[in-house]
Amino acid sequence: MIIQKIVEFFAPAECLGCGLRGNFICKTCVKTVDKLPRRCFVCREKNNDGAVCERCRIKTPLSSLAVAADYEGLVREATLTLKNKRARSVAEPLGDLIAGAVAREIAAAGGATGAAAGSAVDLVSWAPVSPARRRERGYNQAELLGRRVARRIRLPAAEALGRVNSPHQTGAPRAQRLTQVAGAFYATRRLDGLRVLLVDDVATTAATLEECARVLLAAGAAEVHAAVVARSQN
Repeated sequence: MIIQKIVEFFAPAECLGCGLRGNFICKTCVKTVDKLPRRCFVCREKNNDGAVCERCRIKTPLSSLAVAADYEGLVREATLTLKNKRARSVAEPLGDLIAGAVAREIAAAGGATGAAAGSAVDLVSWAPVSPARRRERGYNQAELLGRRVARRIRLPAAEALGRVNSPHQTGAPRAQRLTQVAGAFYATRRLDGLRVLLVDDVATTAATLEECARVLLAAGAAEVHAAVVARSQN
């Protein structure tokens, strides 16, 4: 991480949107990212706070899924850069997008933003990657995003899940993804009574998030909410 900071000091990042030197997403371009309407992620119907609607609650262990943006254009390029090019600092603007989506949902649900965000959740955690993938990449991009989100909404952050080595899910259909993630995660701590915000980069079928939520609930979590940069339709 120190080496990366040195590299970025002498060779500043260029905005992935306009090419301006300084950050991977500049302040101007981040304003062009559309904020998605809140909706139940299961049936996709719009609602006031992004929570899972009453009739869909039996279908998922997640209480809500906050999605910051569509998986396209600048957001897609930035997410792939974070995941594949070892550009850790991309997690900062992407984490800010997630934090904004979470804050909007907390406000819509009747909570408050900032220090009072604990009225909705108690702890921020993240979807884990396998040991092999972490060694290959050098970090877990979801952890970088989760820690950034936690700082922005002023909540504690902690690792709560681990993952065994398992096949990559990219491009797999939902049925295959469900099979791949079954038993892939384990709890690393007790979460008795805590409401957890689970952060990841991109959700497609949400199979990973749902399986993580099941494990967290089994470890004692009272509720599991999730938040991602984007939701892909592929």
